[in-house]
Amino acid sequence: QIAGVSDILGITPNEGRMFACEVKSLKGKVSQYQQDFLDRVNKEGGIGFVARCVDDAKKELFLL
Repeated sequence: QIAGVSDILGITPNEGRMFACEVKSLKGKVSQYQQDFLDRVNKEGGIGFVARCVDDAKKELFLL
């Protein structure tokens, strides 16, 4: 297990970009390890984000 790896990992179908989704409740806190992982995904051209509801994920993945 790698510290900070997001809950959901995938590849976007149209662009072939990696995405990393950290799932949190409305009050859930992102750990520093989790934030570092998301930052690295974004730095490398992927899409790293925190989703607190389905609409958050849809927005980040350009599905809304």
